[in-house]
Amino acid sequence: METENIFSCQWLMHGQTTHHPKCVGAWNSLKYNHMKQEVFNIRLEYRTEEVTLTILPREKYYKVIYFGGVMGAVYCVAGKWNWIEAKDLEGGDLPMYIPDQKADRLELVPDKHVVNSIGREIELHINPSDNIYGNK
Repeated sequence: METENIFSCQWLMHGQTTHHPKCVGAWNSLKYNHMKQEVFNIRLEYRTEEVTLTILPREKYYKVIYFGGVMGAVYCVAGKWNWIEAKDLEGGDLPMYIPDQKADRLELVPDKHVVNSIGREIELHINPSDNIYGNK
């Protein structure tokens, strides 16, 4: 999946190209603070449970870690959060997440709703006072 346009998160407003407000926080974090990025956790409601994911910021995307393995990554372009499969990411120290139907955990499926929820939680982590989304 293409990730080259992560920093061209732009839209047309009043005849001028500007950064889309939905991912400007993520964009600023990636572009200006890439040396200071630290791992953080987010929580999502999935089905009837709460799921904790670890987010590992990278230069062009955020790796999503679940139960010690890389599920994939998210990135924002033009206000939309997109998913990259783990097999399409550059290698690292962590193994790929392998779903286990018999394990004592929810099998999280990165559908459109989950990807958008992950993106929203990243945005709130980066800028907790963001008035566009409000606080949880």
